Amino acid sequence: MIHGKINSAAAAAGLSPARSGAKTRADRYGMTMWFNVIVPDLDGSARTGSLGLWSGCSGLDVQFAPEGPLDEAGSYDSPRYLPGKITYGKVTLERAMTTAGSLKVRRWLQQQVADWLDGGGGPRRDRPAITVQLFSGLSPEDHVVHTWKLRDAMPVSWSVPTLSSSGGGIAIEKLSFVHNGFLDTAAVAGGRPTGERARLRITEAQAPATGVTFHCSPAKFSLNQSRQVKLKEGKTYRDGAKVVDDDALSLKLNDLLLEGTDDVQDGITKLKKWLEPLPDGKPVSSVPPPISKDAKPLSCGQCGQKPPSTRPEARYANLTLSLGADVAYLPSAVVLKSIDVNFTRFTADGKPSRAVIGLVLQEKPGTKGRP
Repeated sequence: MIHGKINSAAAAAGLSPARSGAKTRADRYGMTMWFNVIVPDLDGSARTGSLGLWSGCSGLDVQFAPEGPLDEAGSYDSPRYLPGKITYGKVTLERAMTTAGSLKVRRWLQQQVADWLDGGGGPRRDRPAITVQLFSGLSPEDHVVHTWKLRDAMPVSWSVPTLSSSGGGIAIEKLSFVHNGFLDTAAVAGGRPTGERARLRITEAQAPATGVTFHCSPAKFSLNQSRQVKLKEGKTYRDGAKVVDDDALSLKLNDLLLEGTDDVQDGITKLKKWLEPLPDGKPVSSVPPPISKDAKPLSCGQCGQKPPSTRPEARYANLTLSLGADVAYLPSAVVLKSIDVNFTRFTADGKPSRAVIGLVLQEKPGTKGRP
């Protein structure tokens, strides 16, 4: 009985008794009090910089949020779920303030201020990961038990306690930041960060290099197609908001994002160009000819109808829509029918650096799905 208690205590302490009676070190345990935080771009260079040792670290967690339970007819005792979002907590570090440590934190925050205020170049895509290392102790034989690499970390707050002449405690600084996660999602995403392989891009059919690539993939898009309604004789259908031709397949994309002054200017310039009709075309009877103010309207006499128009039919730039991998049910060729732009962020000199865009696209006649 005593022997069993000794073995249990040794195992809990990380020791395992050998057959000869000597004790050998088993797998080391991570100690919650021994860890540090490394910020590779701390000094604006490639060398490793450390924000030092901290006395507390919270928020190193990941949450899986499945969608459901789903309502399914005939299944009332076994709820079903679908994959949803993966979220990571806000990480908060805390420690007693020191001259050297707090200066390093402030220098790092100053870098972030520059990135936040100068959004002309767009978001940084090469921001090094912040590394949190957990140790089994501080002695030479101790080693790193676990490492968290927090991708694309962005500060949320840096705070110190209320300073008061009536107090006598140690000033504890707290640094909080959000990040894109520490699980290796790139390993299952073709070696690229999640979302980049499905980034929406619209290009000219005759010039594939000329296009607009949006910063974020659309969270959702909708396809719509409806048939022309036959009205009674003499009745007409008028809708000023109707931009899609009858019987045509339309594609609506909302909340598309352009980030950075260059991308905003270039993207909106191209979208406006694609919305303008091309100068050439063939005559079409559905478009009335231009009539001067003094001219009398013409008619054919017998039927009272206007003669066919000689005005060219409006033609628009043929565009190609791509959303990462080939999607069979997306139209292979489209034309732009409408755009809606909201500028939501500006640089210090007033240039738009972020735009949220909505598009309505229409399948080009004669094309059905992917070739």
